[in-house]
Amino acid sequence: MELMEYYYLVLKRKWEIGISFFLVVIVSLVYVLLLTPIYQSDVKILVSDASKGSALASLLNVQDMMAAGTMGKSDPVVTQMELIKTRPILDRVIQLLKLKDSSEEAFLADEFKKGVLVSSIRNTNIIKISYKDKDKDLARDIANTIATVFVANNREVNQEESRRARLFIEKQLSIRKASLEGSQDLMLAYQKEAGTVSLGKETELYVMQLTSMRTEQINKNAEYQAVKANILNLDKQLSQIGPGASPFVPQWKQELNSLNFKKDTLEANLVSLKSEIKKLEISIKKLPPKEVKLARLMAAVEIEKEIYSGLLLQLEETKIAEAAQIAAVRVIEPAIAGNRPVFPQKRKTMMLAIIAGLALGFGIALLLEYFDQSISNMDDIDSITKWNRLGVIPMRDTKDVINDPIEELIMVSDPNSPLAESYRSLRTNIHFANVDKPIKTLLVTSSIPGEGKTTVSANIAISHAMLGKKVLLIDCDFRKPRIHKIFNLKNNRGLTNILTGDMTMSQVIRTEKLVENLHILSCGPIPPNPSELLASNAMKTLLTKLSEKFDMIILDTPPLIAVSDATVLIPEVDGYIVVSDINRIERPMLEQSKTIATRIKHEPLGYVVNKLAISKNGYYGKYSYGQYRYYQYNYGEDKG
Repeated sequence: MELMEYYYLVLKRKWEIGISFFLVVIVSLVYVLLLTPIYQSDVKILVSDASKGSALASLLNVQDMMAAGTMGKSDPVVTQMELIKTRPILDRVIQLLKLKDSSEEAFLADEFKKGVLVSSIRNTNIIKISYKDKDKDLARDIANTIATVFVANNREVNQEESRRARLFIEKQLSIRKASLEGSQDLMLAYQKEAGTVSLGKETELYVMQLTSMRTEQINKNAEYQAVKANILNLDKQLSQIGPGASPFVPQWKQELNSLNFKKDTLEANLVSLKSEIKKLEISIKKLPPKEVKLARLMAAVEIEKEIYSGLLLQLEETKIAEAAQIAAVRVIEPAIAGNRPVFPQKRKTMMLAIIAGLALGFGIALLLEYFDQSISNMDDIDSITKWNRLGVIPMRDTKDVINDPIEELIMVSDPNSPLAESYRSLRTNIHFANVDKPIKTLLVTSSIPGEGKTTVSANIAISHAMLGKKVLLIDCDFRKPRIHKIFNLKNNRGLTNILTGDMTMSQVIRTEKLVENLHILSCGPIPPNPSELLASNAMKTLLTKLSEKFDMIILDTPPLIAVSDATVLIPEVDGYIVVSDINRIERPMLEQSKTIATRIKHEPLGYVVNKLAISKNGYYGKYSYGQYRYYQYNYGEDKG
């Protein structure tokens, strides 16, 4: 369908579309107003780096390992999101708020979990906890309580970690203290045995260097082992999940490259330290034997002191962290009671209702159009019949129509009107419809009654008479004659009298006073056998005689489908036209008319569209009035 066809479809089905639209909108409005409003409250929490400030991580000096290890195993934000919806957290919330279900029973965690929505804000470490309820204050309290319980739980976990770190350090301090005391006892015993209390300045320098190198070697080696463990962890994780299974894969690969570089650097540092220590030990061996052994013992004591001092410092830091009870998450935006419900979304729902109403209305219009058997435009007639379109007679304005039948004769009542001009155009098209054989006898019929064939017949006859031709209009409709009514004549004598031999042509043919050169042969008394009378030899003989006396003969016959009267006369005339009122005719009827014309092997000269409504914007249905504009020629004074 073209765009204009859709436009005229909307005009044609405006009531169906309008009713469908308003029904959908009204039902949606009632639905929205009857629904219980649901409110949503949101609380936002910030997830901090779990490795920062970790006492145990600081103790082991493996913060990098923990950070990368966490990344390799899972996204910390996603992990925290899952922890929020665990049963212990939800059970605690239910207990604190004394939540109950519709049956006044305590909420089960699994049921409660369905209403808790946890999401992350893209490219941040912020988690949003949402809860919906018809009570906006309760929704706010539940969201805030979930966040509070989760933060408290996280703080307890961190406190437990700090406690475990403290216990671990205290245990290590005990071990290192025993080791330090043992090293000191060995050094004192040797000094007493050897009688040596102090070292020379050169030897002291060697001891300081060896202590520093050994301590650095221990720290570097611990860092090296941590990096190796982290590399193995990341390699395993990447091999398990595949290249595109997680958005963190590129970040993990970058971290892996960084760790490999760090591992290579540490390996080089350890090799260099080992070489330096070896050189230093060779130098120490050149010292006096007593000083060599004492130097080694003193170095061992110093190393133990360094480690012991570091553990003491870390123990104090751990105690501070444990006392502070730092949580890895914290609330950054508490929930507030919502002023507007999140469901139903009235504006969105009504917008969708408007769209759905229009779509439904248009869909119904298309469906009705698909099953509609009526003729919507002249193209339908063209496609069904394949007949020539000889003319278009527009519908007359109702304000111009009066009860006087003479008003149907527009060629007489308003000869300068566009409607009269349409008959002149039809007259011309009939003349050129068959150029090889002039049309002297023209039969006018229709598919069904009420299409205006009699009015068309009368006006065609008048239009020919106005050219100075001697015209005879015959009423051959023995079923429902109307010619005499239009011309205000009596129907006491007419065609039936001639065919039965009761009267002669001169006795029944009347000269019309309103129109010069126009003669009328009315139906006369209605016979009991119309078809037989019209198919008689008397009718054929009559047409032959009349053709000799008149320049043009117009026969008004019954519709094609109703009776066979028209079909018996069609072979006896020069041509016939079919009048079609697209406001009345339907597809099956038009198809039947086409079938009749094909069966009798006489196709019409064409069809005439009658009573085509002119809309206010100047359209014949889908056809612009300008496309078939009939200019109002002014013969003399302009009538306006």
